[in-house]
Amino acid sequence: MLRTRLDEFGRGKIGLAELTGAGKEMRAAFARRAKRLIAEARSSEASSILRALCLLDPEDASLHAWLGWLQLDDADPECAAESFRRAVNIAPSARVYRAYLIEALLGCARFEAAAAQMQALLDGDPECADPATLWAKERVLASAHRLGIGAPQR
Repeated sequence: MLRTRLDEFGRGKIGLAELTGAGKEMRAAFARRAKRLIAEARSSEASSILRALCLLDPEDASLHAWLGWLQLDDADPECAAESFRRAVNIAPSARVYRAYLIEALLGCARFEAAAAQMQALLDGDPECADPATLWAKERVLASAHRLGIGAPQR
């Protein structure tokens, strides 16, 4: 049985969650635990759980975003940018994930990459109707002003 499951995993027929037996209910319980730890300001423990959950369920954009928020809070914008990039790749229409990716990129002093992500937000929301788009635009414009450079305008 184990050999068969390992073979299936190796061929990509099942994911890590199926291989380990970590069903949806178990993963949800761990996600709730991580959120409680965040509320208790125990971000290191929450990060460990979220990293494991991201491995078990790599297609869950919200897990990558939660991890990114913790990484931003822990002043690790490089790791946060990667987590938010994964969330954006999984759920490209979730503007809030892209907005936080922009924040992480600005924290890494990667203004051009942040401006390109801002342009993608503006392409989908030119009137900044979504609060996430407006917030990101304000962050990019403030950074551009600080740096004395132009930023995407609409």
